[in-house]
Amino acid sequence: MYKGTLELRSLLARHIDDLTYVKWTISKGITSSASYKAVFKYLGGFPSIKGITDKKFNKIHVFDVGVPPMQILQYIADYCGG
Repeated sequence: MYKGTLELRSLLARHIDDLTYVKWTISKGITSSASYKAVFKYLGGFPSIKGITDKKFNKIHVFDVGVPPMQILQYIADYCGG
């Protein structure tokens, strides 16, 4: 028998609180939707992409170790106007 408390957090909160443990690179020429899905595949989760203009990145962008995954997702969303 377990006695104690349990705190449930949303997936979105996890993306804000966690930190990456590898460098994350967005390659030149990849589409914003493909890079968004790749981040979610890495993190585990179910991406929802609706109503955006899919754009290809025109340069490489590297995120260093220790950034919140939400920072990467926000960068991608900002790039395509999402």
